[in-house]
Amino acid sequence: MRNEDEQIEGLLRGGVGDWADEQVSSPTEFEDLDFHDFFSVTPDQVAQHVLRVGFPIGVVWAPGQPMEEKDDRYVVEPSGAIWKVYYTQRGCEQDCVNFATREAAVFDVVMRVFESAWVMLGHRYWHAHHPELLCMPAFGVPWPRPKAPASQGSLRM
Repeated sequence: MRNEDEQIEGLLRGGVGDWADEQVSSPTEFEDLDFHDFFSVTPDQVAQHVLRVGFPIGVVWAPGQPMEEKDDRYVVEPSGAIWKVYYTQRGCEQDCVNFATREAAVFDVVMRVFESAWVMLGHRYWHAHHPELLCMPAFGVPWPRPKAPASQGSLRM
């Protein structure tokens, strides 16, 4: 597992699937790996990092970044006395939520990034180890049973 600074960079720059792929020896290895095999940082750590240094150009657009980088990204921006967080695609705001403080808005967008990475890095593990589940557990909810490598012939019910 990479160090905390590299993990934060991996989450915020975008392309988390490619970032994780660089760390495995074969694509089939993803069946036995999930989010926690790549990330130990917490949403609080990432939010505090962002509040100190800001967002890099990547998965989140924030004030001060080039406007041409705003589309197809999460956005956190002030709007009058509030802070808005949403996803923008082709200029349309989706899933917009308003916050009274920048800190709350940053935490919300960081959670959205974590949830996206959770799905990206956990879907193959889910299909290999938990076919009985109709959907993946939400970010932060533990898997229902301990991990067992799919290659060891784990029983699937």
